[in-house]
Amino acid sequence: MLDEVEIRLRLLEDWGYPFRKDENGDTLRTHLHGPEYMKLMRRAVRKAGVRILDQSPALELLADEHGVGGARGIDRLTGRTWEVRAHAVVVATGGCTFLSKGLGCNVLTGEGLLMSAEAGAELSGMEFSRQYAPSYADGSVTRGRMLAWSTLYDASGRPIHAGGSHLRQLAQAAAGGAGLRLHRPGGYG
Repeated sequence: MLDEVEIRLRLLEDWGYPFRKDENGDTLRTHLHGPEYMKLMRRAVRKAGVRILDQSPALELLADEHGVGGARGIDRLTGRTWEVRAHAVVVATGGCTFLSKGLGCNVLTGEGLLMSAEAGAELSGMEFSRQYAPSYADGSVTRGRMLAWSTLYDASGRPIHAGGSHLRQLAQAAAGGAGLRLHRPGGYG
């Protein structure tokens, strides 16, 4: 998993995402700033020929005996409805963690999952419906940002990642087969 994260973060950097640099000039790939990330993704999908419907939520998937072939929704700015037909539909609306108290999760209300179920989809693997990174067992932060300040130890108690901010260090440690456990200051690890 960490190897794939590193590959995808390098791809974002290649596309022009403005990651911060440390004091040595090395890229810090610990955090994505939402507006910068969205600007980059909008540029990438427009370049691929995708038309973006801003402020236009999908309200239902369009299905027939052959499967799902489109969606219908409303443009909130004009009040007009829209309909899109397609050979394939990818539901990428996020999971359902509404009011979970996880940092940044309170807006994931599961509309895409509901539309999919209404169109006849069978849902499985719901425990993977939201990105959760290695995090503290008792914490509400479920994203990898906190790893920038964490120390990770192998099963014998030897530090393998000491508060650094490069995910590649974690990927290298994981590739070496080391068992990881998180440590919080004050001995709560």
